[in-house]
Formats: sequence, structure tokens, C-alpha cells
Amino acid sequence: MKYVFEDLAEIQLLWPSRGPMAGGTHVSIVGANFPVGRKFSCAFGTVSSDVYVLSSTLLRCISPPSDVSKSMPLALIQDHATISSGKVVFAYQKETTITGISPSSCPESGGETVTISGKGFPTNGDLWCKFGPTILIDSESR
Repeated sequence: MKYVFEDLAEIQLLWPSRGPMAGGTHVSIVGANFPVGRKFSCAFGTVSSDVYVLSSTLLRCISPPSDVSKSMPLALIQDHATISSGKVVFAYQKETTITGISPSSCPESGGETVTISGKGFPTNGDLWCKFGPTILIDSESR
């Protein structure tokens, strides 16, 4: 009988680190020693979802729905055993609702302040706007 010892899979970070309670967030997981070619799953707290292995250092999971708005630990599970866990968490948030955007248009050259009103916006800095191919991050938007 031949035994093969492998390094323990390690989750280093995930992005985005939060998403809606409805689930469906595509979460990229960066780490080391992910088991390429094996069947395993992501566990968001106690609820599992499928894993898409992109490489031994990059995975993608889709967050399952959650009944509560709170942070959940993320772990990798293989054959009902945890193969990687740590201090990495995914935060479920209440739904974001946009109720208005002003102005509704501006010059292509930019330079205009755009006000977006609504509720449920994240308050931790994970907020950005995308205008066409350009992503803008503004720390004064809180």
C-alpha cells in the first residue's frame, strides 16, 4: 500500500469578502495547496456550495443563501472533513437598494459628482462605482 502525504490546503484571502443574504456572490479564494482534480466544497458557516478549481492557488465558490446578516467562517471540505479553515470570513449583508441617482447623465469627460441614494450600502469601505469600463473608488462617499 502506498501513502501520499500532501501539504494542508490554506485559505489566505477571499474577494469579495461580503455579499447579499440572497447568496449568488462569486467569491474568489486565494491560498495554497488546493487539491486540483479532487471533489470538495466550500462551507460558508454550516452551508456548503460547489467549488470551481482554477489552480492550486485560486478557487471560486458561489455563496449560498443565508437567513441572517452576519459574518460566517469559510472552510474547504473534502469527504466530510475540513481540509482548510482559518480566520477568513464571509459577511452576509442585507440587500442594497438604490432609490435614486443624480444627475442622471453627465459629460463623457467626467469630473461630475454623482449622488446615489438608497439603503443597505456597506459601511466598511467595500463600496465602488463603475461607469462603463472605469471603476471609481471614493473614500468621501460614506
